[in-house]
Amino acid sequence: MSRRTRILVVEDAPDLREELVDYLQFQGLETTGVGSVAEMRAHLTASSWHILVLDVGLPDGDGVILARELREQHGLDLGIVMVSARGQSEDRINGVRAGADNYLVKPI
Repeated sequence: MSRRTRILVVEDAPDLREELVDYLQFQGLETTGVGSVAEMRAHLTASSWHILVLDVGLPDGDGVILARELREQHGLDLGIVMVSARGQSEDRINGVRAGADNYLVKPI
């Protein structure tokens, strides 16, 4: 029996979060959206996730710092895709160095 991929979208902009969740669910992926680091931590504690779509600029935390922490805690068991309006090469490099598997620039 195959296991459905579980994705947690961490995005503080409600419209974008809803669009991402709807699109990923439409693709057949089990997806939940949250708007803060506190909500993310609660979901990560409560259940297991395969992929985290992580906004860089959250109201209660820095996505780059979070990516580094999450990579240390979860190793390669958790995929991390960062999303940000910051699209300079340096921003992308910092995201990947922090542990992101991919870095997407908004709008996505």
